[in-house]
Amino acid sequence: MRFYVFVPVVIAIYALVSWLGWPHPIWAYEYHAVDMHPLSKRHYLSCTFVGPTYGRWTEPAEDGRCAWVRWRRAE
Repeated sequence: MRFYVFVPVVIAIYALVSWLGWPHPIWAYEYHAVDMHPLSKRHYLSCTFVGPTYGRWTEPAEDGRCAWVRWRRAE
């Protein structure tokens, strides 16, 4: 009976990954700052993500910002 408790959880995870894709967290970034103070405003130039589907890739920042996680599906 315990097996049937986990079936909806597995189906939900599978549906989420099929719909959104796999999560790829940010690995590295390039930015331009006015000064070296750690709290100064940064304008990001590029973001590098790493994950199981696409491995590692770099893309330009959107509006000077990088997302923490990018969801991508295999094509």
